[in-house]
Amino acid sequence: YALNSYGLGANTMVAATKTLGSDELHFKNLCSYVVIQLYGTGTVKSITLTGNNGEKLAGTATVTPVYGETPSAVMSNAATTSITLDCGDGVALGSTEGTATEFWFCIPPTTFSKGFTIKATNTDGYFMEKVTSSKKVFERNTKYE
Repeated sequence: YALNSYGLGANTMVAATKTLGSDELHFKNLCSYVVIQLYGTGTVKSITLTGNNGEKLAGTATVTPVYGETPSAVMSNAATTSITLDCGDGVALGSTEGTATEFWFCIPPTTFSKGFTIKATNTDGYFMEKVTSSKKVFERNTKYE
């Protein structure tokens, strides 16, 4: 967890050169950004994002950077189907919609064909779950709230 952003090391970037042997690298972000906004009372310990159709979200992938083009990623069969954002000792929520606390996920470009599920667990062990069922496409270098 990082305040108003994604955690250190969570965002993958790739670079490609125009020609072999060139020192000029062009970096591009690989991931999409999912921002969950929560408010109310309590302190969040963790939040888990899971695709409802087994979409691969973290782990080993084959990444293909091409100079001047959009990089692509193909997740391996061993990749996991959920990502958990660890909030350490906990993050207090803002009390109103206008002061909602943001929790950021970096995920590979993904189509959730049957939606996705968010599960937030508080420091007392209770959880809140939100399930979507409609198809949602998350594109590279785009923020979704």
